[in-house]
Amino acid sequence: MKRALHSGARPRVAPLLCLMSALAGPSLARAETETIRIEYRAAPPCPSEAQFVAEVGKRTTRARLATAPSDVRTFIVLIEQKRGRVSGSLVIREREQTTVARTVEGEQCKDVSSALALATALAIDPNASLSGGANAAESPREAPPKSDTAPVDASATGHSETPRPAKSAPQPSDTTQPNARPPRLDARPLRFEVAAGPSLLVGAAPRVAFGASAWLGASSTSHSWLVRFGADLSWLEAPTQTVASASSTFRFVYLRPTLCAFDLSRHPSLSLAPCIALPLGAVTGRGTNITNTATETRFWGSLNALLRLNVALGRRWFFEGDAALVLPLTRYRFVFQNPDTTIYRVPSVAFDGELRLGARF
Repeated sequence: MKRALHSGARPRVAPLLCLMSALAGPSLARAETETIRIEYRAAPPCPSEAQFVAEVGKRTTRARLATAPSDVRTFIVLIEQKRGRVSGSLVIREREQTTVARTVEGEQCKDVSSALALATALAIDPNASLSGGANAAESPREAPPKSDTAPVDASATGHSETPRPAKSAPQPSDTTQPNARPPRLDARPLRFEVAAGPSLLVGAAPRVAFGASAWLGASSTSHSWLVRFGADLSWLEAPTQTVASASSTFRFVYLRPTLCAFDLSRHPSLSLAPCIALPLGAVTGRGTNITNTATETRFWGSLNALLRLNVALGRRWFFEGDAALVLPLTRYRFVFQNPDTTIYRVPSVAFDGELRLGARF
């Protein structure tokens, strides 16, 4: 009889143990955390990095920030303001693989940041809170492990702002592309750049002047209107021009301060901006095959209105081209003397162009 009673109890205990295991399983899974790194780039008045991290922490408890260099999943968030609109991107980098996970556009920087915080939390935890904070209240917070990581804790940042309802935030668009090039990952509020390449000047001399230019300046992403500023040093020389039996050559050397504003391109790797420049320098004319060989140098200045196309070739390198309308401030009439023979008269409008390869730092 005892054996029969003992045998009959097993079927009742086994289901109970299975049920307890099933109930304990999800709790253990929810308690697992992932060590991550967040790289956040946004200029005021956008939320700060601490505020962004705090919002991610409100939505999920399954993430901890790495406090020491380590090979962990990195979430790169970039928010830019252009022409009254705010655009943001979330890029996930894991070892050698990079994925453009989300791109967001909106009118308020706070809304774009909130949408990217939600996308970050969902990439870590599919059960993350959509409204912010609810998921954290439901799941117990695990004690920090003894390691080189720190929890993504909303209370540590002092951020107490109540997030907007999910319906008012811009919806992130899913543009997942494995191994895609992240848009402007290297953008900072201000980056210095150098570039050099060939240039030409049409109309300022009897023949087209060819030469080279070197650019030193900076590009900006923290302003909605300022794109690029700096100056280039140009050296150009026109081929020999023959008038009767005499010959003339012209050389231009000038420094050209330039300011570019209002990027017209919406592509993250392109910049197309109108610019204004003020070249200041000298033009040297030399006459040969005449009785008295002469060389004379005069001041050269002009006002240039140009369009500059800049193409990013990676995190550092870029290629750019300029096309400019040149309005000379000094319209010389070059002549051979004794007898006076006109060589060339500088017109009211000329043109120039440059091609350059450069790098940003």
